[in-house]
Amino acid sequence: MSEKLFLGIDGGGTKTGFSLINLKGEALAVSVKTTIHIRQVSQEDFRKILNDGIDEVLNKLGKTRQDLTYVFAGVPGYGEYKDMIETIHDSFRIVLGHDRFKIGNDCVAGWAGSQACRPGVNMVLGTGAIAFGRNYEGDEARSSGWGPFCGDEGSAYWMGRKAIEIFAKESDGRLERGAIYNLIHKDFKMESDFDFISIVSIEMGEDRTKIASLAPYITKAAEMGDENALKVFDEAAYEVAIAVKSVIRQLKFKDFEKITITYSGGVFKAGTLLTDRIYELLKEDNRIEVIDSIMEPQEGAALMAYVLSEGEAPESVINRLKG
Repeated sequence: MSEKLFLGIDGGGTKTGFSLINLKGEALAVSVKTTIHIRQVSQEDFRKILNDGIDEVLNKLGKTRQDLTYVFAGVPGYGEYKDMIETIHDSFRIVLGHDRFKIGNDCVAGWAGSQACRPGVNMVLGTGAIAFGRNYEGDEARSSGWGPFCGDEGSAYWMGRKAIEIFAKESDGRLERGAIYNLIHKDFKMESDFDFISIVSIEMGEDRTKIASLAPYITKAAEMGDENALKVFDEAAYEVAIAVKSVIRQLKFKDFEKITITYSGGVFKAGTLLTDRIYELLKEDNRIEVIDSIMEPQEGAALMAYVLSEGEAPESVINRLKG
């Protein structure tokens, strides 16, 4: 009998990870390509990125796509644009040459990695923001994740916008000048504060990643005790808490059931500046237990492929995947 192979694909706003594992949970090959976000790449590029990433992991083992037992792909934007759902499925059928796959939003891969496909809620604060969870009956729910124009509160993009707003207000006297103004002004070496308008509107434009790159200024300023930056973290914590609580309500966890909460995404690199504030807003629910993420989304996608094919994964598989 040929070896069983499970492929996980974790799409994000900037990159796409491919992870191939076997029945023991051993990592056999990985690859990283650019984003497959359905509103950022053409259909042709979408398929090319998939082809290149899949070829790269399979070629390392001398395998073909027919050797894949099952595939799970977390695709950013999936389920949010009705007109693209069938197109995405068609692309996967063409690229894989079979129907042994399932597609979900990329937040599912984040949950699968952070929670190891077990009941609980994962909150993502990356370029965007979204909470996703599953209960003990297998029901799923999400909250936030409405994109940069409708929401994504607490995300790096949202924080980047806050940095722009605070810089402008501190520049013209609506707020007292502090660390955010000083840090941005120094790093961008502006002769005039109005130069920032061109930097943001022309050089950054509508590029979410570039706007999100300003988020660390909020973190740096908060670490310096800056009042305006600390208020941003208060707001972010509030947005995380209400998103998590929304998922918990939707999933109707029972009074006696433990609810594990995990966090993933670059914004959480701020550490206790953010997580302590979130905990204060969640601690009233004694069912909640905040734990560290078990594995990365890329490995979570591979584990999801395993579970969809084989059922619940044994602890030995999870231990190998989390390294």
